[in-house]
Amino acid sequence: MLAVALLAVTVLSPLSAGAQTTDDPTATVSGNDYVIVTLTGSPAAADDSTKTNGRFDPASKGYQKALSRMQRQHERFADQLARVAPDAEVVDEYFITANAVALKLNGSSLSKIGKIAGVEKTAESALYSLDLSTSVDLIYAPDFWSATTGRADAGEGVKVGIIDSGIYPDHPFFRCKDVHFGGIYYSGVGMAPPNAALPAYFGPHYIPAPGWPLYFSAAHGTHVAGIIGGCVTTIEDYSDLWDGTTVSGVAPGAELHDYNVFPAFGAGYVAFGGSAFSDDIAHAIEDAVADGMQVINMSLGGTVQGPHDFLAEVANEAVEAGVVVVTSAGNEGPGWYTVGSPGSASEVIATGATTNTRTTGVVIEVVDGDEYHAVPGEFPNFDGSTYNLVLWTGDDSEACSLSGNESHSGKVVLISRGTCSFSQKIENAYLTGALGAVVYNYPGQEPIIMATSPGFPDEVPAVMVSYDDAMELVDTSASISAPDTIPTTPDEIADFSSRGPAPFTNIIKPDVMAPGVDILSSTMEFNLNSVTGSTWELYNGTSMAAPHVAGSAAALLCREPRLGRG
Repeated sequence: MLAVALLAVTVLSPLSAGAQTTDDPTATVSGNDYVIVTLTGSPAAADDSTKTNGRFDPASKGYQKALSRMQRQHERFADQLARVAPDAEVVDEYFITANAVALKLNGSSLSKIGKIAGVEKTAESALYSLDLSTSVDLIYAPDFWSATTGRADAGEGVKVGIIDSGIYPDHPFFRCKDVHFGGIYYSGVGMAPPNAALPAYFGPHYIPAPGWPLYFSAAHGTHVAGIIGGCVTTIEDYSDLWDGTTVSGVAPGAELHDYNVFPAFGAGYVAFGGSAFSDDIAHAIEDAVADGMQVINMSLGGTVQGPHDFLAEVANEAVEAGVVVVTSAGNEGPGWYTVGSPGSASEVIATGATTNTRTTGVVIEVVDGDEYHAVPGEFPNFDGSTYNLVLWTGDDSEACSLSGNESHSGKVVLISRGTCSFSQKIENAYLTGALGAVVYNYPGQEPIIMATSPGFPDEVPAVMVSYDDAMELVDTSASISAPDTIPTTPDEIADFSSRGPAPFTNIIKPDVMAPGVDILSSTMEFNLNSVTGSTWELYNGTSMAAPHVAGSAAALLCREPRLGRG
């Protein structure tokens, strides 16, 4: 059977991935009252005395000495903070990959705080979103498996930290994982995993949402984890296209450790469209380094915050600590200078996305007329029935509101891509009685995979076509098929993949390319109340490309441990 690995792009800004939920950037300066204050002096990871065999060692005497130095410095800062900004509160501290504190201003003046002795710089805590199959044959993984450990044991014993939206542990793709070795080896929805990046769960940005399961937002992270280290598995009870196919991640033997910075009840997720704060992500990086992770994968991205981007610098320090850090480059291509943070960091491996050996397409066949090809997304599929296709009749062609709309009862409505999320458009089509939607892209641009957004109904089928094809389909009767596989040319740069150089620094990015289009991997089904089961999905995006590289790093470190000694 064809062996395929799994990868996805933003499903959370739903953050990630070639799939896109809006036309806005995946991250912006948050303006949310949280800031990061960097203090003078190097963090522990920059000090060689804190390392053993080239890797950061939390048990070293050098770390204890560096930690004591920074703790005294933080205490002096806190004393001065209480005098110049008594309402501000320290919500997090960093010692390994940054010498910094995170603050909630509560209306205090940032300019006054910036003048405190020992402050090097201040910055707002930015918002980050998720970024997302290609055959492992495209990265020659089968050749590596056959020449070394074999497929099932590739990456055995290597610890991979996945800083993402959480991992659903009960998926069959993770059945080979031993519960005695940490990582994702916890069970039961609602139980906190051992590597939970606690500030994101219970810290300053935590907003409780009773009744929402722990893994409500874990579809993206589960997809990424499957690409890195999914077990050798034969797909069952998914679809006629894929049932009977044997798949695996790149390094099935790797230990997968879950650092969830996108909990469904977190403030960034709830109040900022499924996002995460840079200070929480930085804390997860610190945890991963302290926990002895050998590889970190971050399939997420945000706007580069100047030449001294905080999260990029934290990621660089994790590399300095002896960890291989892999990130997605972003899905804002094809323009120049569109690589995001932390992929912009000089020492991390920023990964761009390339095409797969095949794609999944939908055929729209006009009665007694021509055929047109559409791209399926994360919405339900059409079933081959024949529909009447009409243009959206509201005041704006993008269906971002119901203003001026007419009834589209019993029809499929054609809607322009635009400024609101795809889920918003499809919901509005549903509210006018439509049986489905065909979204069309901007003139001159190819159709893309549309992602869904949390909180919207998902019972309405929807696909995307080009602008020219949409104009040919207006007021026609046409059948719309379910998705099927179509061979494509592999190893071409995906249109959505961000290009370099890196903003502000002009560093050449991305560093490597990997499959990120139509990547099949593990995910989950859920509703607002519970996880309803395991499933598989095809995702697009640099979120899916990065875990191919992270899995490759784990396989190489298993074979050559000396490569991870800094």
